[in-house]
Amino acid sequence: MYHLRTYKGGAGDHDPRQLTWAVFKCDACGHKEDINITGRVTTFQFHVPQKCPQCKSFGRDDYIIGVRKKIELLTTTRDTISIEIENLFKELDVLSGSSVESPLPL
Repeated sequence: MYHLRTYKGGAGDHDPRQLTWAVFKCDACGHKEDINITGRVTTFQFHVPQKCPQCKSFGRDDYIIGVRKKIELLTTTRDTISIEIENLFKELDVLSGSSVESPLPL
């Protein structure tokens, strides 16, 4: 999430009830989040990416890396399952004495 703007709201300029807000937008999912920075306006680090509460990523690059990792994990799992199924068909072929063809494409 990156910083869009800062605004004040709630009361007049000299009222202690006035709150200062920073608007951040996620460049991965487009979610906008208002963060209350009232007590830390001078020390708040606007340049540091904030974690998006909706997609749980720090930005588009982080989201892309997460999707690629998930694709890699699913591909590895699929390959492992295919090998296990082939081994089971070979074991069934040996036990039954007849040829059983695998329904999986090679």
